[in-house]
Parts: sequence; structure tokens; C-alpha cells
Amino acid sequence: MRLVLAAVLAMAGAASAAYAGNCWPPTAQLWPLPATCTFGSGSARLPASCSDLAFKVDAPAGPGLATVNAAVARLQTALFGKPCSAAESAAAGLSTVRISVASTSEWPPRRPGSTIEAYTLDVSEAEAQVAANSTAGALHALRTLSQLLAPSASGASIDGLPLRVVDVPFYGHRGIMLDTARHFLPLDTIQRTVRAAAASGMNALHLHLTDAQSFPLEVPSLPLLAEKGAYAASARYSPKDLADLTSYAGDFGVTIIPEVDMPGHAYSFGLGYPNSTANCPGYAHNINNIPLNPAVQFTADLVQDVLGALAAAFPGELVHIGGDEVVLGCWSEDASVQRFMKENGWTSTTQVLQFFVTQADAIVEALPAGDGRDAVARALGAGRRRPVHWQDLFDNGVKVSPNSVYQVWRSLDDVAPITAAGFDVVASAEDSGWYLNCGFNTGCAYSSWEQVYQTNIEAAVAPGAKGKLLGGEAVLFGEFANAPAVDAQLWPRAAAIAERLWVPTAVNNTDVALPRLTAHACRLQAMGVGSAPTGPGWCDEAAFVPFA
Repeated sequence: MRLVLAAVLAMAGAASAAYAGNCWPPTAQLWPLPATCTFGSGSARLPASCSDLAFKVDAPAGPGLATVNAAVARLQTALFGKPCSAAESAAAGLSTVRISVASTSEWPPRRPGSTIEAYTLDVSEAEAQVAANSTAGALHALRTLSQLLAPSASGASIDGLPLRVVDVPFYGHRGIMLDTARHFLPLDTIQRTVRAAAASGMNALHLHLTDAQSFPLEVPSLPLLAEKGAYAASARYSPKDLADLTSYAGDFGVTIIPEVDMPGHAYSFGLGYPNSTANCPGYAHNINNIPLNPAVQFTADLVQDVLGALAAAFPGELVHIGGDEVVLGCWSEDASVQRFMKENGWTSTTQVLQFFVTQADAIVEALPAGDGRDAVARALGAGRRRPVHWQDLFDNGVKVSPNSVYQVWRSLDDVAPITAAGFDVVASAEDSGWYLNCGFNTGCAYSSWEQVYQTNIEAAVAPGAKGKLLGGEAVLFGEFANAPAVDAQLWPRAAAIAERLWVPTAVNNTDVALPRLTAHACRLQAMGVGSAPTGPGWCDEAAFVPFA
């Protein structure tokens, strides 16, 4: 197994440096584009019966082993209509798929990209061989294999044999943000987004769970938050819903990043617990103006319980606690906040914001890991969890934990000063076109897939701070994105962003990408995802293996 690890790492390093640009197999359209490929002129056909195709997984015991086996079962179902356990096969043609995984222990990942995602895929006329360092790499390899296959009633075929794919993503964090507060999104909509994200090479789903408009998150110790703050009893997420969603996403290699936006955008908190939000009549005409009230102990206890509920459902390292668009003037009108400022000798409401953020960061970093690594984290003297903030706090001069991650949403120009200050950054800047809700709501323009594909986030990083840019996210705020609208607003543009994060910046020719993205949009449709098209045409959904 160590030889597999060394070989994959060596080839991944070469792939990352090279990107030969030759990954156009004779009949398949791969998305995202792998790093390097070689193809021959042969072909093979898989058996028509599931019992004649042997999948052999060679991996050490670990939590990721079940994930690999689940992916194998999904591929069998996509090919044969059902999962099956195949014995040694003597069938003619390509009858064996061998999957070697060096380690399955680091699963689910602590954060998107925290495991090495490199893989190699070798296919001859007799067998396919996968070598991966991690569970994530094995999932990527199976995705690429599925995209190379052309299904038919007599057994799927594959051309270009013998072939080799050596692949590794350029950025570790490749995600989508969904807003479940402006419009409640049912679990099946979120699960469908998970599948489409995985099929497109993404590994993170950032859930903007709460905002001024609604609070759909059930917190057992604070029942009125959802009872009063959700749109309806049927528009809530129970703790079991969230735990099940975490497990579901993990099977597809997707880590969920939960966000409870605070202290701004907090009007919905106050629907259940009015003493948790500030009282500012001069700002009450717009619910987006209402922040939490940091002057009362109840608010600190509420934040502790809400973040504790997130920790119970989501074991990942990153916990997003917002920080954007806090209307400081509201605190100037609230008598309790003004008394609190006087007691502390503060002269600016920015100091109130600093007080809140310092408390919230400490709460996040003290949250239990939920995955058995708490003792190790404490022994290392580091918090298991990391707070994520929108960039506004940096812009306002608020000090955050050095362990924090910033999400840049205004402009790519803001990446440089934040990375220069030593913070890790996730890019989703509105001026990059990665706010996919733009054009459906007012205030910002629609961006085509070509525009988002050609965005150069790498150039935005401060000199010497390249490693501080973790990756990026496609953002879909939900003012005009209810469940029926989500798919077409996301796809295929989110897939273009996925490849932008998978390949180096120099790989950016939209004419070359167009036929592959057109095919991928059809592939998503074959998976039951309502992707928009790239232009006029027709999708033969039967030509694709619907696998993620």
C-alpha cells in the first residue's frame, strides 16, 4: 500500500506541474478535465451482466472503506440497475475493476481538500485499475471511469485503450453555497445538489442556514427559534435531518459547512426570543438591519446552544458564523447596548462587534469535534474547529482568531490584503461572477458560464501567500431561488466553476471546454438534475452513465 501512495503522490506532483492538455478521449467528454491522460486505439466492452464484472477493493480498514464500497454499489446500479456482489469473473472483455486505496482513515475529511485527492486510472482491454491515496481520490477515479463508459443494452463500451489518467485537483476547497433561509429547500433538493456537485468534481456544500427571513434550524434547547422563526412547521430541519444529510453528503465525498449568520441578519432569532435581538425603531423598516444584542447574557447562551447544535450535526472543521453587513447604527439606538458600552468604557459600536466576534470565535474553537479527535486536538493545543467569516469583519478592522478562514464576497481585489495578513481565504467574489443569483435578483449582473470559467482567482493572492487561497465557492443566494429554480440557476455554471478550481488557471479556453460542458450538462440531466443547457441542442440521456 505504501508503494501505491508513493506512486500516486509522485504522479500527482507531475500532473500538477504539467497539465499536458491531452485529456480528450475518442468518444467521451470528461468533466472536470484531468491533469494528464494517454490513450491508445483499442476498445473493450464490459459484461452485460453485473455478476460478470468483478469489483475488487484493496484498502485498509477505516471509516472511508464503507464510502468506497457505497460508491462501487452506485456505479453498479448506474450500469446494471442494481448493486451486486460479483465473484471472480471469467467473462470475456473488461471484466475486473481493481481499486487500491492507501488510506481510508481520514474520513470524512476534516475540511474540504484536507486529504490528498490524487489518483491514477489505468484501463486495458481486460481490466481497470484505480490507485488512490485516499477515499476522496478513489471517488474521483470512479467518477472519471464512469464518464469514459458508453452504456448500451449489450454492455457498456470504452474506447481509447489502453488508457491512463493521472489526476489531482489544483485547489482543495471546491464548493457551492446554498441559501436555505430566503427560501426553504427540501432535503431532496439539497441531496440532488450534493450529487451534482460530486459529479462535477466539487467537495464542499456551504449551507447558509439562517438569515433575517427565516430560522429553519431546530435547536432542541431553544425550540422557539424554529417554531416562530421558520416559515412553517414543514419548513424546518430537525437534528436527524441534518445528521442524515451529513452522512449522505459524506458518501459522495462532500463536506458540509454550516453557516448561522450573525450578529447581523438576525431578525429571525428575535421572532422566537425577542430579547436576543437589538431594539432600534429607526432601523426596523428593514428586517435585514436587525442584529443580535450582545449586551445581554441570554444572547451569549443562545449562540453557545445554536453552535452546539451545529457541532452535533456537522463534524467538519469549518463552522461559518457570518459577520457580514452588520448595521452598527441599530446598536446606537438600543438602550441596553448603550449601557453596556458605557459600562465597558467603549465609545464605538465597532467595539461591540469586536466583543461579539471574540466570544463567537472562542465558542467555535471549543466545540467538540464529533469524530473522536477531540483529545488529539487538545493535546496539540489547537481548536478542532475553525470559524469562517465573511470578509466584512476584516474590512471593519475587527480582530478575529488567527485560526479563522475568511470568505471574500465583494471583490477579488480583497483577496490580496487578507492573504497578506496571514489568513486562509475562500474566494466567491461577486465581481468574479461566482454569485450565480446575480441577474435573477437586482443589484448585480448575470454571468455566463464563459465568464465564470475564465475567472483568475490565482492572480488575486498576495505575493508569497499562494497557499493561503484554499479555493472557492459558487454562491446561490435564495431571494429568487426556491426549490424548483435551484438546478437551472446553478448548473452548468457551477460545473464551470468546479473545473476552474480543479485545473490550473492557464487551462481556460472556452471553445475547447464548450463541447465537454455541453455533454456534462446532459450528464447531469441523466442524473435527474435540471441543468440549463449551454445552447441549442438535444440531450441523449441514454448516452451517459448517471453516476456521482
